[in-house]
Amino acid sequence: MKGMKRKTMNDFFYKRRIVKNGESEIFKQWFCQGVSQTEFLKGLEWLCEDTCFAGNHNNLESRELCLLTNGRIAKLYRQYRKDDSFAGLYDTNSRKIDKQYILDSFTCKERI
Repeated sequence: MKGMKRKTMNDFFYKRRIVKNGESEIFKQWFCQGVSQTEFLKGLEWLCEDTCFAGNHNNLESRELCLLTNGRIAKLYRQYRKDDSFAGLYDTNSRKIDKQYILDSFTCKERI
């Protein structure tokens, strides 16, 4: 597990460099919506700490970084059913977030 954490954080440092070099398409879009680089990088670091084990055995992502319709970043948790099908996104208070409030989102496995 320790090696997995190291690889994940390496992903963060690599992705942080992409953002800081102005090469992240997602950050460019989110910046146009009012998201600062500092805010984005804090969210990205949290996202990259995802070990991709959401209580399942199929290496599915457990976190998603979302841009909400109000221009704020939300750190959401992905929930899955017993058959590993996606059930929804939940905030830190276990409230389900309706997709109509999400402008854009990505997981740790996606390109930035």
